[in-house]
Amino acid sequence: MNGRDLTLGLVGALALGATVWRRGSRSIDPLDLLERCGEENGWDDGLYHVTRTALLPAIRAHGLVPNPKAIQPTFDEVPSKHLKGRVFFAVSVPVAAEWWNQIRIFLNEERRSEPLSLLRIRPDQIGNYEEQLQHDKVGAEDVHPCSFFVSGRVAPEDIEIAKPKRAFGNTLSKVLQKVMENPEKNHWEEAFVWVPLIV
Repeated sequence: MNGRDLTLGLVGALALGATVWRRGSRSIDPLDLLERCGEENGWDDGLYHVTRTALLPAIRAHGLVPNPKAIQPTFDEVPSKHLKGRVFFAVSVPVAAEWWNQIRIFLNEERRSEPLSLLRIRPDQIGNYEEQLQHDKVGAEDVHPCSFFVSGRVAPEDIEIAKPKRAFGNTLSKVLQKVMENPEKNHWEEAFVWVPLIV
């Protein structure tokens, strides 16, 4: 990626963000924004969730559950009241890679070395969560305009976990670093094997 491509990508993301803020996130249909996130960026419109790998046993048992009232924010700048009662998602692999990177940077700053995992709602099950889907204004401002949340639980049987294909890298972290370096490629779905969280 050269400087011109990076600039154009940032201008596109900022333009999308400006459109959202100008119209007001309450007046915009989250499903319309979800579709635009896919169309304007040439990416898929999947719902992806980055989590600490240590949480996988609980997620397998209970699914992705809304954050409790007394949650400790991952990022110091994010108020806990914004996190309460929500499960957060990124639209597309490149947006998930940006969230992955932000979480990794924060953990490094905290001198915590915790492995991360990438989850997604099974494509054939996204319709079960569309009515709950809302635009994440704080995430849109801090990381990427294509950030969303739901207010209810995502059942464990509706979740898949990413495993990297060796052709793209031997670890998930390496694959997502490639995504960060070259987000305009639209073949990132091919970089992973998606397996059910519960087998």
